[in-house]
Amino acid sequence: MILDKKLKSLIVLLAFMMAIGVLAGCTQTNVTETDRQEVDASNEEVKQILTLGAQNDLKSGSEGSSLVFDFMTVFEEDMDTAPGLVASWEIKNDGQTYILKLQEGVKFHNGKDFTAEVAKFSIEYWGPYANANYPKYLKGINVLDDTTLEINFEKTFTPFLMELAGIRGTLQDTVDDKGNIIDWYGTGPFVLKDYSKDQKAVLEVNADYWNKEKIPSLQELVWQTIPNENARVMALKSGQVDAIGVTEHHISMPYTVVNELENTPGIKILKPSEKSLNTTETYVFNYKKGPLTDLNLRKAIVHAIDRETLTAKLLHNIPTPTGHFVLPEYIDGPKNVEEYSYNPQLAKEALEAAGYKTINANGIAEKDGKPLQITLLARNDQMARDVAVFMQSNLKEVGIDLVIDSIDKNIFDEKAEKGDFDIAYTHAWTVPPARYMQWRGLSDGYDVHGTGFKVDSKIETLVETVLTTTDKQAYDKAWEEIWKLQYSFYPGTSLFVRARVFAFKENVSGLYFHPRVSTIDLSGVTIK
Repeated sequence: MILDKKLKSLIVLLAFMMAIGVLAGCTQTNVTETDRQEVDASNEEVKQILTLGAQNDLKSGSEGSSLVFDFMTVFEEDMDTAPGLVASWEIKNDGQTYILKLQEGVKFHNGKDFTAEVAKFSIEYWGPYANANYPKYLKGINVLDDTTLEINFEKTFTPFLMELAGIRGTLQDTVDDKGNIIDWYGTGPFVLKDYSKDQKAVLEVNADYWNKEKIPSLQELVWQTIPNENARVMALKSGQVDAIGVTEHHISMPYTVVNELENTPGIKILKPSEKSLNTTETYVFNYKKGPLTDLNLRKAIVHAIDRETLTAKLLHNIPTPTGHFVLPEYIDGPKNVEEYSYNPQLAKEALEAAGYKTINANGIAEKDGKPLQITLLARNDQMARDVAVFMQSNLKEVGIDLVIDSIDKNIFDEKAEKGDFDIAYTHAWTVPPARYMQWRGLSDGYDVHGTGFKVDSKIETLVETVLTTTDKQAYDKAWEEIWKLQYSFYPGTSLFVRARVFAFKENVSGLYFHPRVSTIDLSGVTIK
C-alpha cells in the first residue's frame, strides 16, 4: 500500500515536470519565432534608390554630367590636382611638354574603349568650352600608344593639369560642333537609363565602373526636376524626394528655411566647413556707360553696404560676410589688398567727390538738380529679392536711390548682354582664380553675367605671366598687381561667401561637398 502511494507520488511528479517542460518548450518556441521575425526584418535590404530634388534639368549643367562622365584630372580637398582618367603624368621641357599616362581598361557605357585617341579628341574638343587657357598655347597632341599622350605647347604652360579637371572624356560621335553632348554615354559611376526633359531622369549604377573605390552603393538615382525653390522644400518634407541642394553649385533654398528644416523631425542639414567656402555672392557694376562710369560712385556703393548685418539678420548667419571677390586664404587669392568694408561716412565722401553734394527732401543725393538713381538687375528668387531690398535700404541711407529690376533668367540674360543695367548680379568668382580671370577677366564687354573684369589693359599681360612663367617670384608679383588693379577700380562688390546647404532625410548618409562645386560625388551615400 505504501509502495502504491510512493508510486502514485512519483507518477504525479513526473507528470508535473513533463507539463512544465511542454510549457517551457512552447514558450521557447514562441520567443524563437518572434526573434526570427525581428532578425528577418533587420536583415531585409533597404532599396538603395536616392531621389534628388533639382532646380534644373539633369542635362542643363555640369552637375548632372559629373554623374555620367569622368574628368581627366580631379581636384582634391586642398585644390591640388589628382589623377582622374589621366592616371599619371610627366612634365618635360620646363613645362612645354606633358606626357599623360591614361587609366587602362576604361569603357564607355555603350561598351566602347577609352583610348588615347579618345582622350586626344576630348582635350582638343572641350578646351574652348571649358573656359580653359591651354588651347591658346597648344602646339599639338601626339598619340604615343593606346594609353599614352604627348602634349606640346608653344611655350611653358603651367596650369595645364589644373585645367584638365574641367575636361570630360567623351566619344567624338556623341557631341555636336557647339559643345553639346548629344548621346550621354560616359565612363562615369552612373548610366543614364531614362530621361524626360525638364521633368525627370533615372540613372543606374555603373557596376563595371573602372574606379572601383568610387563605385556607389546606390542602385538607382532619380533626378526630379522641381524649378520652384519652395516646392522643392515641400517635396522634401512630404517625402517625395530624399534630398535637396545637392544638385546645384550654389545654395538653392531660401536661407530663411534652413533653420526650419534643421528643426524638422526626420530631416538633417549639412553645412560646408570653412575650407568648402570658395565662391562669393558678387555684383558687377556697369563701368562702361551710365552713372557708374564714375569711380567715386562705384566706391560709394561698395562702402554703403553693411555685409555683417545682411548676413546676420537676413540670412541667419549661415553665409560668411566678405568684401573680397576671392578669400585671401585660397591659392592666388588677394592677400595684398584691403577688403571692401562697410563705411557709410566714406561712402558719403565718395558721393560728394562725384559731385553729389546736396540731398533732396526724399533723402536722395542730387547733382545739377538731378537725383541719383541707379538700377539693379537681380535674379527672380526669394534670396535675391531679399538681398536687393537690403541693398536698396543701405544705399538710401547714404543718398542713393536704387531701383530693383527683378526678372526671370531669359530677360535677365538679354538685358545683361545689352548692358541695360547699372548693377547686375554676376557669376561668382571661383577658385582657382586663374580660370575665372581667363573667362571673365580678359574682357570688358557684356555677357549674360554683366560686365567683364578686364579693368585695365595691363590685365592681359599679367594673366599671360601667371599662365606661362616658371618663376615663382614673377608669378606672385603678377597676382599682386592683378588684385591691386581690380580692387582700386571698384568694378563690383561681393557681399558674402556662398554657403551651400544640403537638406536630406535622416536615413540618408554619406553626402559631402566636393571641392569642385559643380561635381556631385555619391560614392559614399547609403540609404538606411
